[in-house]
Amino acid sequence: GRGGRHVLSFVLFLFFVLLFLFFSFLFLPFICFSLSIYFSLFHSFSTFPYSFFIYSVYAIPRFHRYTFSSASLSASFINLCFVCHPHFLSV
Repeated sequence: GRGGRHVLSFVLFLFFVLLFLFFSFLFLPFICFSLSIYFSLFHSFSTFPYSFFIYSVYAIPRFHRYTFSSASLSASFINLCFVCHPHFLSV
């Protein structure tokens, strides 16, 4: 009946949300890396060496094995902290 179709659409919606979350977590290091490049180019050069070092040490080897790893996520978080610190916290 109608209830079954509603449940099926909800399950499909949930599946797509989870898929989107998984891929966004997977590409988070790349997103953070491009953000760090953007901020270092247009705002300050002080953040770039740190973020590039952290990204190259933690994120790239993990990402090439396509592992859903906590090291990659923590590298992205540290990367974001380095990027945001001089620009947003000092204002």
